[in-house]
Amino acid sequence: MELKELRAAWRADAGRDRDAVVRLWDGMASRFVRRDVTLENNVFLRLMAEKSELSEKTAVLDLGCGTGSYILALAPRIGRGVGCDISAEMLSAARAGAGEKRLDNVEFLRLDWQTADIDELGWREKFDVVFAHMTPAVADYDTLDKMVLCARKHCYLTKPCRRTDLLLDAGMDVLGLRRRDAGGDTMMENTFAYLWRKGFEPAFTYEHRDNETETGVEDAVSSALRWAALQRETGPEDEEKLREYYASVAGNGKVKGRTVSTVVTIDWAV
Repeated sequence: MELKELRAAWRADAGRDRDAVVRLWDGMASRFVRRDVTLENNVFLRLMAEKSELSEKTAVLDLGCGTGSYILALAPRIGRGVGCDISAEMLSAARAGAGEKRLDNVEFLRLDWQTADIDELGWREKFDVVFAHMTPAVADYDTLDKMVLCARKHCYLTKPCRRTDLLLDAGMDVLGLRRRDAGGDTMMENTFAYLWRKGFEPAFTYEHRDNETETGVEDAVSSALRWAALQRETGPEDEEKLREYYASVAGNGKVKGRTVSTVVTIDWAV
């Protein structure tokens, strides 16, 4: 497929309610706070340290940074770090983490990468390393293209593929919906097509994950409703259906789940 055809075919859902997206990630911010991520114990960061020269001169951009775990872990080894995310709650946690670690070389910006103008931001070719780790911020031709244009040395993109989330998938079934983040395989195929046609030589790294979870009934209901809101309006009837289902499979008020995925990292030199 030629680049022109790929760009026409591979476009994010422009009609998606961006306020619903914000509510989804704001509601999950507390679950993503991690202060124990280091280059020594994290597969992704070790890969970056091996392939990219990190020094006091290195500028790094983290797209869809969430609570900032990765850029905060990198901060002591780089000159400047910038994290951006659509969620104010995620960014609040990221800034708190920077304060706790007394880091003054990182900043966090609230930004919707889908609509961001990199020239207005002054970000074109301004970062040695650009990465997007397990985030929907980079999800189509244009968001990937902007990512590449911000980099001057190396890019890293990590996505969950072949993913099943038994707890959330069951809730979506109850509402007659399908989880909207289930397109990881297509994302990988399109990303490779883009990079290959652009003349890059991407490398692939795989990590297999199988995690068991335990969640309260009300938390499971709230999470499923936030995901459902990305597709349609929800109401009390939907909430009651979910509560009835999750209560029926709960034990001692807790619902057990399991998430299985193949996490794929693509990296390429710019």
